[in-house]
Amino acid sequence: MSKVLTDNCKFISNYDKQAASIYKDIKYYYLTVNEVARLRHMGVPEVKYLYKKAKDLVKHKDKAWMDGLSNRAKAALLLNKFTEFTDVYKAVIIDNEDIESMDKIGQKVALEIRGWVLGHQ
Repeated sequence: MSKVLTDNCKFISNYDKQAASIYKDIKYYYLTVNEVARLRHMGVPEVKYLYKKAKDLVKHKDKAWMDGLSNRAKAALLLNKFTEFTDVYKAVIIDNEDIESMDKIGQKVALEIRGWVLGHQ
């Protein structure tokens, strides 16, 4: 296995081990989506979703720390200059900032971000 593929699989497995194994099956073993679905006893749409998730993680490594958030929440965090999880954690948990008052963060997005932070503790 090439070093790039190995590094990508390790990076993806930090976020989703199942997506990493599907990525490896398709990229390294050259299996089709249908073959992976049969091999792993999964549906084809689920395999496609996990493979797309793995490709997105590799493509946007700088934004991978926001895995699990909606696009609106990701955009709001980037707009407010958050660059890593520890910044968000510090603002939400330690400093107990009112994140609803920040740009483009409404009540729904703030609730999503708080829940996401609490789930990653």
